[in-house]
Amino acid sequence: MQIFWFIPTHGDSRYLGTARGGRPVHHDYVKQVAIAADSLGYEGVLIPTGRSCEDPWVVASSLIGFTRRLKFLVAVRPGLHQPSLAARMAASYGLLLHEMLAEVADEAGMGQHFGAGFTEIEARWMRDRAWARTPADCLMRRSKICQHMADKQEDAFTIFWENSVKTR
Repeated sequence: MQIFWFIPTHGDSRYLGTARGGRPVHHDYVKQVAIAADSLGYEGVLIPTGRSCEDPWVVASSLIGFTRRLKFLVAVRPGLHQPSLAARMAASYGLLLHEMLAEVADEAGMGQHFGAGFTEIEARWMRDRAWARTPADCLMRRSKICQHMADKQEDAFTIFWENSVKTR
């Protein structure tokens, strides 16, 4: 049997439905819960999503390095995140995703969306951390993971790239 625990990203309480005896969400606490679940032999942990929760992708990526074998089940709500974007980013960046999303609190924090799930934060990551030097370099890398953009989207991205290089 595979049993998962729960990471309380909206805070924790002794009593269901009340803040009495509660503990506000704090990274050290969620890290402690993840380490305990890992050392107690749980298969994984659920990281919830919602208005009162911390971003599940940021939480998951911040905890990976503290566990040995724990799996992270990241809840995704189609109204809050596009599941295809979440899946592509997890597959493309794996363990580096936590570094890319370290400053991101929600989808708006990913910056401009260029199309085909390509966002400003990913473009900046490619430029600053993955040695992409031209817009064509970024677009070629994305085509290797079957992420193609329409001509107008590529043109808009090229303009963004040229402007961001000038302001660096």
